[in-house]
Amino acid sequence: MIYAIQEGNKYVLKFRYDPNLIPLIKNVPGRMWNPTEKVWTIPSEHLGWLLNEIKGTEYENAIQVQSDEDINVNAALDSTEVIPNIDISDIDQYVKAGSSLYAHQIDFLKYAKNRGGKGFILADEQGLGKTLEVMNYALYMRKIYGYRHCLIVTCVNSAKYSWQADIETHTNGTEQAYILGTRRKRNGGFRYNTDGTDKVEDLRTGHMYGDISALKLPYFLITNIESLRTKSGKHYTLVEEIINMAEHSELQMTNCE
Repeated sequence: MIYAIQEGNKYVLKFRYDPNLIPLIKNVPGRMWNPTEKVWTIPSEHLGWLLNEIKGTEYENAIQVQSDEDINVNAALDSTEVIPNIDISDIDQYVKAGSSLYAHQIDFLKYAKNRGGKGFILADEQGLGKTLEVMNYALYMRKIYGYRHCLIVTCVNSAKYSWQADIETHTNGTEQAYILGTRRKRNGGFRYNTDGTDKVEDLRTGHMYGDISALKLPYFLITNIESLRTKSGKHYTLVEEIINMAEHSELQMTNCE
């Protein structure tokens, strides 16, 4: 039996020594071994990571969690159609030349601003311009709070090209969106479907094409969700690099589509 006992901002893991369990715990970012008390601890925000590591193993049904959080509670998300009547004149509106934002996109910006930086789910139907809405909000957050990077994670691989094109189109070329792992070809073209290690290299160097002589990474970064599985040994290297950037305020906004 594994006991995960919350103590403030960490979980203390108690179990009989098991050499097969240790590697799974070591995959959790921020895990630490306490040699004095002879226990492992993990950050409280990474409990889900641990549960995912043991999923499908003999340990999946052998863990008991003692937590201050609402574990296994299927809480409903609040939904609303009420748009706050707030001033958004400080939000610069980006849209391709000759166009303007639609009323529902203006409503989105009002709602997003009113959230004050708190996360939410945008559930507009396909074709209503979610890319444009998120792009405008991300640029506002950079303007007001000095955000360094906005990471866009696409659940459909081909969507990353649409995001790249739409961002450059609707900002009329003033903003560039970079697909992580992009590499130059000898003929002057580019390769996009590169290995996950190339994406990690981009983040570690802070430059496009993994080349420190190239331009620094732009505000908008794009990757596909499958790339998050990039692994080296026991470490999910791309995920760990993203977490590291977030902890050092290099990455403050993430959008998953």
